[in-house]
Amino acid sequence: LARDVLRGTTTKAPLYHAFEAFSGTGIFTAEGGDWERKRAEVLRAFAVVGLASLRDRAVDESKRIVDELKSALKLVTNDGMEVLMLPALQRLALRVTFGYLTGKSLDEACDEIGRDRIACEAEYLAAATTLRHLIPARARSIWIFSDLLYGLTPVGRLEARNIRATRSLSSLALRVAKDDSPLGILRRGEAHLRERSVDVDGDKFPKGLLDEATTLLFAGHDTQSATLSWG
Repeated sequence: LARDVLRGTTTKAPLYHAFEAFSGTGIFTAEGGDWERKRAEVLRAFAVVGLASLRDRAVDESKRIVDELKSALKLVTNDGMEVLMLPALQRLALRVTFGYLTGKSLDEACDEIGRDRIACEAEYLAAATTLRHLIPARARSIWIFSDLLYGLTPVGRLEARNIRATRSLSSLALRVAKDDSPLGILRRGEAHLRERSVDVDGDKFPKGLLDEATTLLFAGHDTQSATLSWG
């Protein structure tokens, strides 16, 4: 019954409107036939690449995080140290997600554009964390009904700045993605290439493709790091 209801629903609840500035027309907010076509392309890309590379990337990046914690531990006294695991696991999940979607590590990608990986990582995670609080709050408020009014508020301007920060990483992912990676395969699709091109940091990408990269990067790191931190 649930499957029949979901398949027969072509539009999403109004609260999804609050997420459109961030995820645009990615599969999280897309509706009807547009959602079906984009979802099919995303699932096809994942099926072609498979899960082995995701597993290998997770193992490699997990080892790096553990090694970083061990190195930090060597610098303190025998009393040990207290570690906030959520930030560490957010970095881990972001590295794994970025590596799987692009076929390249975040280090390799940042080297290509001459940016420091730690700074790039920190900027994205700070912006994503802020948006994780702002967007659901907007979805519960009356400002959801007016983009114009919301954009004029201090909160609306803060959201816009953080969205730009997250999209810098999305554009980097699309720029460096290997042809045989999930994002590389989406670059050759049709459903994600129909919309106008947008400019991010001097690079132009079809808006649907940029929206999807933003959606997948956020979805891949946010829920996983939260679940791992509870564990």
